[in-house]
Amino acid sequence: MSLSAVLVRLAAIEAEALSAYARHGLPTRPGHYRKGPRAKAWSLLAADLSPEARWAEVLARPPEKGWRHATLADLGAMDGRPGPRRASATLKTLARLRARLSSGEPLTPEDLLAALELTRGPSRSRA
Repeated sequence: MSLSAVLVRLAAIEAEALSAYARHGLPTRPGHYRKGPRAKAWSLLAADLSPEARWAEVLARPPEKGWRHATLADLGAMDGRPGPRRASATLKTLARLRARLSSGEPLTPEDLLAALELTRGPSRSRA
């Protein structure tokens, strides 16, 4: 199997995870999000933020005042429901595997186990 075939399969698994997010009313666009103390939905801040910009955002809208900040992959873990939690774990695993594949680093046994778990799909895998 070629690397491009693997990446196509990973994209299909990602689409399933994002579909689970959509079914639960969560955003599906990659990026950084925030949610105000009275907000019902997450607001997209940007597709990418530097660490400095993230820190400035947290200082301007701190968690102790009811604000929450997260990346797309973290939203499902913060949601609390099983479907979004599993989808979040899937998105995080996909990011780790893609980083390894794109860097040319060899896969570890843990990576292989994570990849096998992904084949079960986000709606059926364990978090």
